[in-house]
Amino acid sequence: CEPTQYATGGLIRDALGGLTVRTPAELAGLFLTDRIAHCANPVNGIKKMLESGAYVICDRYYYSSFAYQGMDTNLKWVMDANLNCPEIIKPGVCVFLDVPPNICDTRIKSGRASREIYESADKIKKVRSKYLDVFSLLPDHNIKIVNAVGEVEEVAERIYKELFG
Repeated sequence: CEPTQYATGGLIRDALGGLTVRTPAELAGLFLTDRIAHCANPVNGIKKMLESGAYVICDRYYYSSFAYQGMDTNLKWVMDANLNCPEIIKPGVCVFLDVPPNICDTRIKSGRASREIYESADKIKKVRSKYLDVFSLLPDHNIKIVNAVGEVEEVAERIYKELFG
C-alpha cells in the first residue's frame, strides 16, 4: 500500500489530509522516498517478497506519482526519478481501474466523511486525464485499462479476463 506505514508515508498522509502544506515537488520527493523504502526494505519490501516467491499487488505505484504530482510539477522529472531509480522495481503489469470522474466523486461522497487534497470533482477529472496521458508515454509498460463501473464481482471478472483471457 502506498503511502506506506514508514515515516515518509506518515508525512505524505498528513499532506494528503491537508494537515501539512507541501509543494508538488516536495510530495513527489516524499512519494519517491517512500516508494524506495517500499521496494527495498530488507524485512518486508517488495523485492524481499518477490525473492521469496510471493506475488505482489500494490494499490498504487509510480503511475500515481506521474498522474498526481505530474499535474503540478515537472512530469519528466517525476518520471525520470522513479523510472531510473535502481531501487524501484518495474511492475510486471499495471491494472488501471477506470471510472468516470462523476462516479468517483459519488463513491467518495458516500464512502468517507472527509476528502483528501486531490479529491475535488475538478481534480478527479484532471487526474484521470493525466493518467491516460501518462500511459501513452509508456508503451513498454504492460498497462491494462479496465472499466471499473459496476458491482465488485463484475469488475473482478473484467480484471480476471484482462489478465488471464
